[in-house]
Amino acid sequence: MPKASPVRYRYGNFNSILEGYDSTGPIVRGLTGRLRAMTTDLERILGYLGAQDNEGEMVEVGPELVALPFWTPDMCSAIIHAAEAAGGFEPEPHDPVPGHEVSLATISPRLYENLMVDLGERIWPQLQEKWPLIDYCGLRDAFVIKYSMDTQTELRLHHDIAQVSGSVKLNDSYTGAELSFPQQGFTNRDLAVGSLLVWPSLVTHPHQSLALTSGVKYSLTLWFEIPEQYN
Repeated sequence: MPKASPVRYRYGNFNSILEGYDSTGPIVRGLTGRLRAMTTDLERILGYLGAQDNEGEMVEVGPELVALPFWTPDMCSAIIHAAEAAGGFEPEPHDPVPGHEVSLATISPRLYENLMVDLGERIWPQLQEKWPLIDYCGLRDAFVIKYSMDTQTELRLHHDIAQVSGSVKLNDSYTGAELSFPQQGFTNRDLAVGSLLVWPSLVTHPHQSLALTSGVKYSLTLWFEIPEQYN
């Protein structure tokens, strides 16, 4: 039987070209489908393509708590897949509020850079409408945190050391585990996947993740850097 030609994959525009003697056969069709799915996630992670959700406006959902559209559900799904592929969902040894998390910079430095640009150009001007005196100095950190029944199910009450903090809801296939702000009487239970919730980091907005009761929860935490003059 003649040897089939090899698969050639061109990264530049994410086109796959399959050359074989039976291009309609189930093996080739299956491989084509997997390549297309893979390249779609690659486009989102490496190129930030199709990431932004611009449908809707920023709204105040609680005292000094704002929510706004941020990522598309497809981008959120791609982030989850990339985080799982990267592995390393482990708490930091000296973290006073340990969580099973992996940094976005570990997943992809390019993704981290694109995220910082997007936040500075698209999101920060909207936040300045609410808090005019905030200054964009980049990110202190951005990480995906995972909650599951066999690892971490909740996160204790705490506040962050940042200028403002944000949380992106990456999925909703779980019960429990709401991000809760007891002093503000608010949880993110009803926010859509891809929504970005933002609040002042220090003192006034202690928050916690309530106990997970089923499924697996993923979220993205953002800590915006404190201006140098205040450090």
